[in-house]
Amino acid sequence: MGLDILLIKIIKESSVSTDWLPLVENPELRKAYSGFLSQREVDSETESGFHYEVLTSQRKGVNKAFYLKYPPDAFIFTKKGLEDLKKHVLADRLKDFEKDFLEKFIEGENVIIMSF
Repeated sequence: MGLDILLIKIIKESSVSTDWLPLVENPELRKAYSGFLSQREVDSETESGFHYEVLTSQRKGVNKAFYLKYPPDAFIFTKKGLEDLKKHVLADRLKDFEKDFLEKFIEGENVIIMSF
């Protein structure tokens, strides 16, 4: 599995069942997005979590220091955090990163997920 950086928006409902962040695995989302907390049935049990939609994504394209700084499945909630992430984006991906992430990111509304 490689690196995926996603710009997402937490939403109330989704028709895509895979766009789901379980609360038990992502407790850091509760404080900022408690109003979006939902439930769904999984294997005859009710699971709490958050629906989301992907606004944009980037596959790979970061330097080796990125993997030392960020743990797998880390979140970024602030513009400052996104600016720090930008320091690890490779030069040939920087223009797209600025357009797809920095220009679209709205603090308090969007979240960055880094999955690897």
